[in-house]
Amino acid sequence: MDARTVLTKNNGVFIGRNCLFVSTTGKLLTGYVNCEVIFPIYPIMWDLTSQLIRPFLGKVDCIVCPSTGDIALLQYATIIANQNGYQTFAAWADKQPDNTFKIERNGFASFVRNSRVVVLNDRISQGGTTRKVIAEVRRLGGRVVGVATLAGVSSLTADALEVPRLNALCNIDVLAFDPVALPESYWNWPIVVDESLGHGSEFKSAEPDYPGGFITLLR
Repeated sequence: MDARTVLTKNNGVFIGRNCLFVSTTGKLLTGYVNCEVIFPIYPIMWDLTSQLIRPFLGKVDCIVCPSTGDIALLQYATIIANQNGYQTFAAWADKQPDNTFKIERNGFASFVRNSRVVVLNDRISQGGTTRKVIAEVRRLGGRVVGVATLAGVSSLTADALEVPRLNALCNIDVLAFDPVALPESYWNWPIVVDESLGHGSEFKSAEPDYPGGFITLLR
């Protein structure tokens, strides 16, 4: 299966909509990918997760993701690795009030410490969440051997994440702007506030008078 084709067919790719999405880092994006639309579909999840983890089989001891949505992907990846004969463990990092991520569940840290770790993120836009999880793995003494994602919605690279390998099943190029430096040609583009399509609702709470207004795309 081709990840971009599957995500597009399942209404998970939002580009060319003349609206802006808010990333985890607070930047405004001209496009967005919602990978959760395929999470309920077993054949798709099995195929794409197999592609995600295949380059790391035999080279990873533990797979780590941010909670909560990515946990579904994490479980598929761990099962696939073990069914292929490679003992692999799973752990996730929980978001903290200060927007950092901590691997804090009872016993999780022991599977990360001194282990080869792949960080799994269903999609990566500006890489803010991914970098925080990488930092937490390293704080615990894990060695990050790579990052795997269904969709990268930026030109992010392994070098930018400071990891040996980035396995992105598809790349969807979008522009990203700091809100204070938004070009004039985008001033009339509304901000998307759907909960599953970024952090637009938080932006609206902080900037209710944003001149482009706000919009919902999902019904």
